[in-house]
Amino acid sequence: MPLRIARAALDRRALTLGIVALLTLVLGACAAFGLRIDNSIDAWLPAQDAEVARYKRFRGVFGEDTFYVVAFDGVGLCDPGPDDAGSDPVVEPNAPGVGARELLVARLEALAAKLATIDGVDRVVGPSNSPTPSRATAHLASSDGGSIALIVYTRPLHGDAAAARHAAIESAADGADIGSATFIAGPEAINHALDRGSTQAFALLFPIVVLVVAITLMIALRSVWPVIGILLVAAISSVWTLGAVALADRPLNMVLSTLPSLLVVLGTAYSLHLANAFRRDEHSDIRERWSAAIADTLHPCLLTAGTTAAGFLALAVADLLPVRDLGLFAGLGTLCSVALVFTFLPAFLHVVWSPAPHAAIVASAANARAAAAWSPARAIHRGRFAILAIALVAVAVAAAGIARLRVESHILSFFPDNDPVVVATRHIEERLLGLTALDVWVHGPTSGVLSAATVIAVRDLVAFADTESDVTDVVGPIVSDSVLPERLPADAAATALREALAARADDAPPGTTRARVQTIGDATHLRVTVAARTTSIEESAALLERLGSLLTRDLPPGVVAETTGAVPLLVRVQAMLLRTQMETFAASIVVVTSLLCIAFRSVSLALLSLVPNVLPITLTLGTMGWCGVPLDVATVTVAGVAMGLVVDDTIHILERYARSAGPDASAIARIDSVFRTAGRPVIFTSLATAAGFAAFACSDFQPVFFFGSLIALTAIYALIADLLVLPALLMVRA
Repeated sequence: MPLRIARAALDRRALTLGIVALLTLVLGACAAFGLRIDNSIDAWLPAQDAEVARYKRFRGVFGEDTFYVVAFDGVGLCDPGPDDAGSDPVVEPNAPGVGARELLVARLEALAAKLATIDGVDRVVGPSNSPTPSRATAHLASSDGGSIALIVYTRPLHGDAAAARHAAIESAADGADIGSATFIAGPEAINHALDRGSTQAFALLFPIVVLVVAITLMIALRSVWPVIGILLVAAISSVWTLGAVALADRPLNMVLSTLPSLLVVLGTAYSLHLANAFRRDEHSDIRERWSAAIADTLHPCLLTAGTTAAGFLALAVADLLPVRDLGLFAGLGTLCSVALVFTFLPAFLHVVWSPAPHAAIVASAANARAAAAWSPARAIHRGRFAILAIALVAVAVAAAGIARLRVESHILSFFPDNDPVVVATRHIEERLLGLTALDVWVHGPTSGVLSAATVIAVRDLVAFADTESDVTDVVGPIVSDSVLPERLPADAAATALREALAARADDAPPGTTRARVQTIGDATHLRVTVAARTTSIEESAALLERLGSLLTRDLPPGVVAETTGAVPLLVRVQAMLLRTQMETFAASIVVVTSLLCIAFRSVSLALLSLVPNVLPITLTLGTMGWCGVPLDVATVTVAGVAMGLVVDDTIHILERYARSAGPDASAIARIDSVFRTAGRPVIFTSLATAAGFAAFACSDFQPVFFFGSLIALTAIYALIADLLVLPALLMVRA
């Protein structure tokens, strides 16, 4: 059936090209207008996850509070003398005789007003306009008066809208003429940097990958039209798959942004095998040559596409949504690629390219004798046990490296040290305040939450937090609201809090008691936020756990304290990384091996194929461990993606080996036949894969850099395994 469809597409070339063009236009329009980029934490975890559900309930009570911090250095706010050195500077816009300070305050207020008008900005808080100046904004001006900052609270935006908001904030800050240097950081700035890295991988690296693959194809085929046709296959399959992503309303992110480059490599592999068969065929009629090439390569390419797609679809078992999306859409793209290779590519090249019969590679008698005399299989046969021994040693070394693998948990490590968001984060946290918000959510019956016991527990929490070196501030209604000074006794503080809540106006401004204490029905919800410096996720989680356990221990009965916010969600992502790596890799192995058992009707041959497929991935993971490359949200997909890529050449070799079976055929003769027929496309597809993904090294976005580099390294390992280890195993088996 597939062969009849492929030949019908070749015979009805105009119809084939017209259908492909129409589908490409429709799906291309979907991709152009429907794709969006989103690296926010909500896009990583499933909605039914318990930690996500808790965070959504928390936001339902207190609202969204994502933010930027816009800081200025060299402002000369004050020059502390010996009597006030170390005291917190206070911005006093009405102080007499301080014209420079008045000018600074005026510019800050003008900037705050301008920032507040930007679409997606909720409110702006600074030293001179904060409604809760006691603790909440004490760290918005440095003790030496050299730095000052504004907090820009935002509403959730994604894609182009979020990028436009970031650009507007940058433009407003740069044009404010405040200080000698401007720094922009905070969770939204990091999200923007992640989106920028994903966009770079998607839009900027893709042409580089195409160029590198094109050069490899020119070396292999030595003709322009086949290269153009193969690249068209890759481009069309990418457009179709991205159109499907848009129709499914799934966002692009740092994982899924590599999908187009992945499809370029896959489409190139199938196309090279078809083009190589066309070059070998001796028919004088172009149609007959294409028909024979299709018949020769369709079965192994369908088998490889099926196992590759199944391997990718095995990623659907992952808990992380981007990894799941990569598996689903890479599997779909694989099937689109192989369909285009055997329908569109022959039809297109039949129209534009008509090489003379002598252009086919037809060996002369002398070449045939030379080919027969050249027997790499004999050399492999002599050294088969040495090859397998070296492979075992390599596995042992790799196993030691895998034991050294670590999960990366520091978000700033995704960027180079000189990246603006890294520089700004470090500067602001050194000079002003921590940018990691650790939230403790206290809720229960109103009588228990608004009690003296709760006030004491929260104050103990603040006292404990102040002893932590990475904590710069604690913000909450009991510790930082002007209604409740810290010196107020616990009973009086609880009474004052109840009175303040009872008397508050409905239009109370954000940032007052209302923003951090909410009464809903008979329950009251209290929020305490600890501002900490950006550290590893493990360190932040440990701090949050200590704070939560301390508060829970002293709360009255019926009152519950829960830790929530972005940090627990990141901890969940981190916990899923290793499990995702193991689950997806294991699922890929099971699915691919099962399909090979069915295809070759041999359990032993299918199990033998595992060695050249698992070996390169094992070596890559070992290399990661020895070189200190972390396991993060991008590199976690390396094993699953590599499994889908490396199995292709193994299947082509095994299929040719099975086809060459005969009563008098020795293992050496059969492997020599494999090298003569499949050796060239296997080598060039592996080189194209390695070269294409090596182009990712051009990115300074660390997840993309490591993902591409590791896939390229795996392709080289796989080529060595297919050309040496697999033949040695086949000979031992024979």
